[in-house]
Parts: sequence; structure tokens; C-alpha cells
Amino acid sequence: MTTKPTLKNFASYFQGFCHMGRFMQERGFESEAADRNLARIYDALVRQHAQLLADDVDIAAWFAGTELLDAYIVFAKSQKAHLHHGMLGPLAQAAIETANAIYVYGAGVIAGNVFESLVNQGRAIEGFLVSSVEGNPNAFKGHRVQALADVPCRRDALVVVSVTDGYRADVEQMLDAAGWKHVYSKE
Repeated sequence: MTTKPTLKNFASYFQGFCHMGRFMQERGFESEAADRNLARIYDALVRQHAQLLADDVDIAAWFAGTELLDAYIVFAKSQKAHLHHGMLGPLAQAAIETANAIYVYGAGVIAGNVFESLVNQGRAIEGFLVSSVEGNPNAFKGHRVQALADVPCRRDALVVVSVTDGYRADVEQMLDAAGWKHVYSKE
């Protein structure tokens, strides 16, 4: 999982992902645990795909002539849009373009995806913000993780809120109360 992805590794993950999804659909299998496992595999596929494309690997050639070619083409096209905008919609993109500084609120999977999207766009961030540093890492993706209360509000900065929908309203209230300008990662 932590080594540089290979085409063979990506193809194996992709095959497993497709077969697991098909198995669940054919049997009407519904399970939160299975959904989480599919989501983890999907996240791994997204990361590996981005790295392989950055390394100029011809992934489509690997799938040519296989039963998974059509599924890969759909995945690749969705990832092309994902790599261009990541999880950031047009309103967030417009705000990011004019921001003098960017913070990402969150230190989990969504924040990691948003960070990667910003990096792919050539944007740097000041760091990651969280409600409390307790229970969070000191650093994430090579940047410091800080409690919102410990960072002075910068009027020229933008905070990209990168949390699940269940926490969105609470985070937005905290940012509003502290005077931060912010956008949500999934508009």
C-alpha cells in the first residue's frame, strides 16, 4: 500500500473492485462494511491511477482485449474530471484562484483528496486546520496540523472545508464565528 504503484498492482486492485461490485449487485448484498471496503479500494485505485498517469504509464494498453476494458474506460474518464477539479466545484475553484493563502480544514481522507487536487493544480497550502489537535496527527501530507483556535484569522486566506456532510454545518459555524472565508470541498 505504501510502495510506488505498479501497473500490475493497479490492474489487480481494479479487477478485485469490479468483481466485488458485481458480486454484491448480483446477490443483492447490502452491507455498510462491504461499502466501506469498496470505498477503500476505490480510494487506492484513485491514488494509484494518478501516480501511474503522472509516470506516463499507458494503462489502457494493459486492459486492451480484456473484459475490463469498458469498465476501465469509464473509470479513466471519471478520473480525468477528478484530476482536473478533484472534489472542488466551480465556486470553490473560483475562490481558490483569488486566494492569497489556502488552508484545508480536516486531516482525513477527504482532506487528503482535496490536498492532492490542489497540488495537481499547482497550488500550495499553509497547513491543515482541525477543531482540536487532540486525536489528530501533528502533520499530514507533509504539512502542520493546527487547531483552528491557535491560528490567527487571515482575511486574505481561504479555508477549504474538507469534512463529511455530518460535520459541515458545525465547521462552517466555527469558521464564520472566527471570521474565516471558506468554501466547501463538495458543493
